[in-house]
Amino acid sequence: MTAGAGGASGPAGAAGGPIEKIAAADPFAVEGVCAYRITEFYATKTATELASYREQLPS
Repeated sequence: MTAGAGGASGPAGAAGGPIEKIAAADPFAVEGVCAYRITEFYATKTATELASYREQLPS
């Protein structure tokens, strides 16, 4: 990771409009201190405790 870079994971199925609205309303984003890049991914491998969140790749 480079200086100033960060990362986070969101809840399954949260990609799309609502998450972009939340990021855009963040006070740091509003003031131009940071910018968000939303990347959707499929959690095909998880820890055993998170097995109920595993997803299948679309056909």
